[in-house]
Amino acid sequence: MDCEFRVASSYKSVCCGNRRKCSFPVLIFVWALTLCSAAVARTSTPAVSVSASSIYFGYYSVGTKGGLENLFVANSGKVRLTITSITLTGANAADFAQTNNCGVSLAPGANCLVQVTFKPSAPGTRTTVLNIKDNATGSPQTVSLSGTGSHDVVLSWTASPTSDVIGYDIYRGTTPGGESSTPLNSTPVSGTNFTDENVTAGAVYYYLATSVTSDGVTQSAASAETTATVLTP
Repeated sequence: MDCEFRVASSYKSVCCGNRRKCSFPVLIFVWALTLCSAAVARTSTPAVSVSASSIYFGYYSVGTKGGLENLFVANSGKVRLTITSITLTGANAADFAQTNNCGVSLAPGANCLVQVTFKPSAPGTRTTVLNIKDNATGSPQTVSLSGTGSHDVVLSWTASPTSDVIGYDIYRGTTPGGESSTPLNSTPVSGTNFTDENVTAGAVYYYLATSVTSDGVTQSAASAETTATVLTP
């Protein structure tokens, strides 16, 4: 609050002796009070939102990279968000990796992308935490990441363009061209991936696939052979 104080003076004539007029200064106090309300700075704090609080990548063979997952970080506040760092911490942080295009700040209403992958180095559950350190309330924002490493062999292929194909049979061998005549699956696989769970660490396997038509019997020629080596932790 600011106050302004003013003093003004004037002269007033009064009657002196012998009918003379005398002028004496008379102080007239004039108060001028200016009330100023203090400007209250209406400041806003940054706010941030993340598209997920946790991600589970599922099962991946040991040493196999996969599971690209997208996370979106948004500045939901009205002032610029400053991003200090985006890091991975935890016992199995080395099994996960992240890349992002967030830079060092986000304008109000803007968002950026964080992409996370999983590559288990050992079988079992693997966990880590993605930390987003910034100047928003509640920093760092965290996302729990987890996945399972296994010795399974995961096969995938492109779907057949033939309209009457209902599924696929998968054959395995331990030598090139030595696949069994009996498929690993008891019924045709309806999708385009198959997990071979009955494997041994350190072993090498060879695989073929055939497509099965709607009569459940007729099969296509075998696919090209592929091989997989099961890692030893």
